[in-house]
Amino acid sequence: MIRIAIAGGGTGGHVEPVLAVINSLKEKAQIELLWLGAANSREEFAANEAGIDFVPISVGKLRRYASWNNLRDPFLAIGGMFQALKTLYNFKPQVVFSKSGYVALPTIFAAGLLRIPVVSHESDTALGFSNKLGFRFVSKLCTGFPIGLYPKSIAEKAVFCGNPVVWDRVDKSTRNVSLRKFGFKDNLPIIVVLGGSQGSSAINRHVWETLSGLIDQFQVIHQTGASQLSEALAIKKSLPASLKKHYYCDGFLDRPTLASALDLARLVISRSGANTLADLSYFAIPAILIPLPSAAQNHQVTNAQFISDAGGAIVLPEIGLTGTTLKNLIDRLIFDSKNLEEMGENMANINPKNASKKIASIILEVAK
Repeated sequence: MIRIAIAGGGTGGHVEPVLAVINSLKEKAQIELLWLGAANSREEFAANEAGIDFVPISVGKLRRYASWNNLRDPFLAIGGMFQALKTLYNFKPQVVFSKSGYVALPTIFAAGLLRIPVVSHESDTALGFSNKLGFRFVSKLCTGFPIGLYPKSIAEKAVFCGNPVVWDRVDKSTRNVSLRKFGFKDNLPIIVVLGGSQGSSAINRHVWETLSGLIDQFQVIHQTGASQLSEALAIKKSLPASLKKHYYCDGFLDRPTLASALDLARLVISRSGANTLADLSYFAIPAILIPLPSAAQNHQVTNAQFISDAGGAIVLPEIGLTGTTLKNLIDRLIFDSKNLEEMGENMANINPKNASKKIASIILEVAK
């Protein structure tokens, strides 16, 4: 029995890849798991759902803006490190797997002090703060993108694995079921608009600017973010009845709904977070990427540029973007079937299909 401690959480982008890796670990070995993270969090919910023992610890969020909480949170992180020290000492794992993020940092430091090896994963093209700060304690760093995109200083410990995804592809026989889910017919191309789990006001605005023209030619599935759903519904209500049926909007698409949407999509418009890009690669969908300009270390821009250079997407900077520019690009891509097909093939090759299995193998190797 191999004992493995899990560190990480805070957002779905940190939790869902962990679940994919856990599934691969269970396929490869007899394991005992313990997950350390914030109380009443996504990771605690996920651990409980998966039947994994969970220990809450104090965490300090890494903010990139002025806040009085920035004075308090380092002390929370230090307290969390002492809690993690006690937990790891009692559990005695052979290895810690960290999905990085501020939630993982206290456990990474505790593992380092106890000389427990750490395998960490970096999703983006730029090292996150926790992987930078805790790198000295990391035995192996699994990267989401090719190693040449990262600083040379990490090369000795780095292994390119890709970003793990959490679902099995929707069977093609369910296409008609998926169409009915969105109230669509199979007579017009389907475009999916994503702005991350919380939506993107900038992407929403540009889509709404040109919505009438879009849904005259296409069917649109739009994840608006919960805070802007009411505005989207009001816009939909104002549309002519003949066009209204071509526009589906929701604040958040759960995993089954998102899987159905991506399986139907001819083109996706989205931000360029690493997990979204892994999903697009899994479903082989070409994209128009609009990177979040305020993302830490500009990682969404570098993520998007890598996908563009590989031929899987077109990048549109948010600054200066208009609804008309977006609509013109959509038309150019959708009506060039050969180019769109090639982009889909390129997108499919960007993220390794066996990322979670590769990460699991490294964790087990380090645990020996």
